[in-house]
Amino acid sequence: MKNSYLLISAFLLLLVSCTSESDTTPSPEVNPKLRLIQKSITTGWSGESVTSVWNYDGQKLVSIISDNGSEQHFTYNDNLIVSVESSNEFGEVTTDSYEYDDQGRITTHLDISADWGRKQVYEYAPDGSISVTQYFGSDESQTQIVMQGVLLMQNGEITHTKTLNVDSGYGRICDYTYDTHNTPTRNIIGYDKISSLLSTNQKGIFHNVLTNTQTTEGQDPVLVTKTYVYDSLDFPLRIVSSDPLDGDSGITEYIY
Repeated sequence: MKNSYLLISAFLLLLVSCTSESDTTPSPEVNPKLRLIQKSITTGWSGESVTSVWNYDGQKLVSIISDNGSEQHFTYNDNLIVSVESSNEFGEVTTDSYEYDDQGRITTHLDISADWGRKQVYEYAPDGSISVTQYFGSDESQTQIVMQGVLLMQNGEITHTKTLNVDSGYGRICDYTYDTHNTPTRNIIGYDKISSLLSTNQKGIFHNVLTNTQTTEGQDPVLVTKTYVYDSLDFPLRIVSSDPLDGDSGITEYIY
């Protein structure tokens, strides 16, 4: 189950590759709808809340600092995010690095910690489908294939993923629906290419996920739902997530 979640997270990263043809976004002076997250407050169903402060250089994200002790620091090459260094409240550090092709599509995502390493390799077919192979190993070499899959996109969003856990032989299918509003991170340069990697359930690149129907072989389908409260410019102020597997349940509030 864990590996399956990891691949779905990895899928999101490629969304970046196909959805954004330009690496630049309008400046605040010419875009009256510019919104950048200044603070987010996430509350789980247990009632515990985490407040995170988002820091920028213009429209480039520099860091996310949370009051539970976790941090994320972002590095850019031009307008592409090439690495994210994350540390949790226990001081454990992981580094995510990204390689892109000449069309700005992610080709490789490395997720490295002190004890292990995970690599996702993406290939783009002429019909628009994207295949993903996930490897696992040490922090220096990842050669064991643990997951394979394919995803389909429509209107710039992932609508369907099909993955196979190589170890168990079980497959999983996820089907997504979206609203027509803006994602909270839409105006952050380069973030569209990695946003889905930061959670187990896809949140969308330009529009917000409404439903995620997960069908795992041998199990009943699971429906993950999200409901939103929007501001006057169609950006979410509040997101309520309900996941029967409790992988992404709770309330997130945004201050722009």
